[in-house]
Amino acid sequence: MRQKIQEELKQEVIKKIYQEFKDYRRNLRNESSSNLIAEAYKIETFSSLYEVLMEKSTQLSDVALLNLLNMGTGILEGLYEKWLGVKDSSYVELENYVEHELDELEGYGLSEVI
Repeated sequence: MRQKIQEELKQEVIKKIYQEFKDYRRNLRNESSSNLIAEAYKIETFSSLYEVLMEKSTQLSDVALLNLLNMGTGILEGLYEKWLGVKDSSYVELENYVEHELDELEGYGLSEVI
């Protein structure tokens, strides 16, 4: 019985994630080119969130599934809003790269600005 309930929860989460992503993509069709460009990061992040959630949803506990279903802003929007507050690794990698390049520029032989 418990396994059946968990399977139903998983299917409900998958259905909800799919519907949210489908609705989001449908709404994008009504946007202007300039708005789409402005929303590029969100579009890419929603796509990535969708892929990860679809893959991971089969491994979640009942509690996690219920919490996803009860997110007031929607699953994708809720996770996206939380993600905006995270300094992601790609930014850290870019920051490290720029620091490295700037350090390299310090050693080009000019001891002071002319």
